[in-house]
Amino acid sequence: MAGTLGNKRSAAARTYDRLMAYTQRIRETTPLLAMGTEWENRSRAIEEINQHPLKQNAIARLNRELKAGISDEQLAKLVTFLREHDALCVINPEERQDGARIICSMGLFRG
Repeated sequence: MAGTLGNKRSAAARTYDRLMAYTQRIRETTPLLAMGTEWENRSRAIEEINQHPLKQNAIARLNRELKAGISDEQLAKLVTFLREHDALCVINPEERQDGARIICSMGLFRG
C-alpha cells in the first residue's frame, strides 16, 4: 500500500512533509544529531507514514497537535512515540520488516 499519504491536507501528508523537511534541515545543519537509534527510529516512522495508512487515533492526535501549532521537534518526538507504542500506522504483521530479508535462496546451476 505504498503512497498512502492521500490529500495534501491530510494528517499523514502534513506530518510526512514537515518531518521530511525537519530531518533534512537537521542533517544539513547538525549532521551529528542525525545519527543514532533515535534518528533511525524516526526515519522508520516517516517511512511507515508514507507506506501505510495512519490509525484513526493517530490521525485525530496529529490533527489536534498540528492545529495547535506543534513544533517540528515535538512532532518528530510524538510520531516516534506513537510508532514505538504501535499506535501510528496500520501494518499487517507479515508486512512489518525491520531489516534485510531473503526472498529466494535458490541458486542457478548448469545441468
